[in-house]
Amino acid sequence: MLLAGVGLGAALMSAVRPARASREPLGTPCPDPAAFAEVYRTVQNLALHQPGEEALYRGAIDGMLATVDPYTRLISAADWRQTNAATRGDEAGVGLDLLEEDGRLVTDRPEAGSPAAAAGIEAGETALAVDGRPLRCLGAGPASLLLFGAPGTSTTLTLAALGAPAREVVLQHRASPASPLVTRLYGDEIGYLGVRVFADGVQSRARRMLREIHARAGRAFRGLVIDLRHDPGGLIEQAAALADLFVRHGTLLTVMERNGRHTEVMKASGRATETGYPVVVLVDERTASAAEAFAAALRENRRALLVGTRTLGKGTVQDFVPLTDGSVLEITKARFLTPRGRSLDGAGLMPDLPPQGGSGSADAGLLTAAYLIRHWSEVASRLDSVPALR
Repeated sequence: MLLAGVGLGAALMSAVRPARASREPLGTPCPDPAAFAEVYRTVQNLALHQPGEEALYRGAIDGMLATVDPYTRLISAADWRQTNAATRGDEAGVGLDLLEEDGRLVTDRPEAGSPAAAAGIEAGETALAVDGRPLRCLGAGPASLLLFGAPGTSTTLTLAALGAPAREVVLQHRASPASPLVTRLYGDEIGYLGVRVFADGVQSRARRMLREIHARAGRAFRGLVIDLRHDPGGLIEQAAALADLFVRHGTLLTVMERNGRHTEVMKASGRATETGYPVVVLVDERTASAAEAFAAALRENRRALLVGTRTLGKGTVQDFVPLTDGSVLEITKARFLTPRGRSLDGAGLMPDLPPQGGSGSADAGLLTAAYLIRHWSEVASRLDSVPALR
């Protein structure tokens, strides 16, 4: 299982850097591995503030992994169970994400009808703790994962709004908000498929949901909007599998390991069922990794237009190595390339069009996508990137 996502693993703790002896020029690697043991003993014997043995070892590991890349990290056994369950899509959420803003974690706008919305949580509140666990050392992704749990259980979220004292909010986990997919009809003729995360089984669920959309719209069906905004990624295989529903022929993506030692080219199977109608994909600055791979597969195979803002630009793939103590090493193993052989790492995808119009609570991206679908022939005559319907 290969994961290509942002914020789907455990938190990257602050690195503990061994002190250098004064005789070592700054930046020179230590030539003697025994120095690690010497530093360890010195800290235990002389340091004013003595961290526990477990904290010292964990700090040493985190410091080592921090030199690899931002996505390689050690996940504790408890955090791995939660991460794995959320990625599979079989744990329930509360309809709320956490974002990083000015060095603190704040709440995003809760999903309509979710437990978080019912509790009166508003966007921009500072998140302090989940079930009593402080969040100050966690990133937005790992902290958001703490809001998942078994359906029917609850999570206590500690919040502080501007100028108000901290408060605790008890949120019930409900299965529906945690679903990785959302579908509906926009108007009577445009389908909407929202992909929250590329969890296990997304392709099969999407196939079933799209059949229901076609059945409800009937002959009035004119096209589909695929919403990848805020999608942090997920399983790279599921991104390719979902793209395979829409692309009849060609390369979907390429996964390349270190030094090009092993390359896997994922191609369309030729069994695409969602063809012959317009598709618009919505993206934003939080569309990442596997979600970017899916968007690029459709755009570069001339199957969809992209509307929104430049995507995050995470073009690497992580694998998981179980360790003997139950923890798991998440390690960057490969990078993925778009059908045209481009790496999105650090670059992202630039959409074909920005959102147009919309005011107040109106969704400008969705309005733009609906306009494009309803005027596809007219737009195609003026925009070279409009895909042919095939």
